[in-house]
Amino acid sequence: MPGWLIAVIVVVVILILLLLVLLPKMREKRAEQARERELRTRRHEVSQQHVSEADRRSREADLAEQKARLASAEAERSRAEAEVHRQRADLTEQGLVDDELLGDRTNGYRQEGYRQDNDAGDTYGQETYRDDSGTADPEGGGERTTYREWRSSNVEERPTDR
Repeated sequence: MPGWLIAVIVVVVILILLLLVLLPKMREKRAEQARERELRTRRHEVSQQHVSEADRRSREADLAEQKARLASAEAERSRAEAEVHRQRADLTEQGLVDDELLGDRTNGYRQEGYRQDNDAGDTYGQETYRDDSGTADPEGGGERTTYREWRSSNVEERPTDR
């Protein structure tokens, strides 16, 4: 056999052995790269799921805060309304809103020339009224009276509707 043929055969055998040794390593490397690609893709997908879940929960928290602010404002409004009712109850107990309770029946009292006297009052919180002369002094021509006194003497009793 010629020498050059032996050399070609040796080179071909070496190449075949190299391919047999390197081919599995190349396949393994390609498989590793494919796994890394799959892992990166999966990481990205899971990351996006977490981001979307975080955004959803953030929106829910914002909505809950908004509802809480609304509920707080409504509670504050209710407290203010309750305070208004308490103050009206106090005024009613003191007799300071009797003219509202009587409605049109007090118009006659006001038209007779009586006016509210803010300078004088009794210890029970009743309003004191004076006549047209502006004095509460009986000797000065005016007659001093309270709204309750006037009402009891000038308002007809209404029958109860029970």
